[in-house]
Parts: sequence; structure tokens; C-alpha cells
Amino acid sequence: MIPGLLASIERIIDGLFAPAINYLSNVNSQLYQIQLEPQRYLRLDYFLGPISMLGPGWVTLIDSIIGALIMIFLVFSAKALWNLYLHFKESVQWW
Repeated sequence: MIPGLLASIERIIDGLFAPAINYLSNVNSQLYQIQLEPQRYLRLDYFLGPISMLGPGWVTLIDSIIGALIMIFLVFSAKALWNLYLHFKESVQWW
């Protein structure tokens, strides 16, 4: 009797968290498919005028640094969400 009850509770919990699991799985798969060059789409000339006066070499360097920081931030944010999900899942002992 108890194993059947535990199995039904497990199905209910899995049903509640299925949207979150699907969302995090989609985020994870989208992160693996990123193949853009960050400096290609980031134009500092429009936002930071004095940087554009430094010359093309410096502008490219600063564009690359800002683009890399944005990509690192996005990857760490997605990884933190995934770890939060795993930590929550591990904290539930009867799952």
C-alpha cells in the first residue's frame, strides 16, 4: 500500500515540476547551440562616443571584452539556474 502511495505522490510532484524541467532543458540546449561572434553584433560607436575616437584596434579590443563578459554572464546565469534546480531536487529526500 505504501509503495503505491509513494509512487502516486512522486508522479504528482513530477507533474508539478515538469514545466520547470522542460524550461531548464530548453535553456541548456539553446546554450549549447550558440555559435555567434559577440563582437560582430555589438557596436560601441552608437553608445560610447569617446571610445570610437581611440582607433579601430582599441574599439575592437573593448568590443571583444564586453562581448565576452556578456557571454560569460549568460552562461553562468544559466548554469546557476540549472544548479539551483539540481539542489532543490536533491533536497527533497523522498523524490
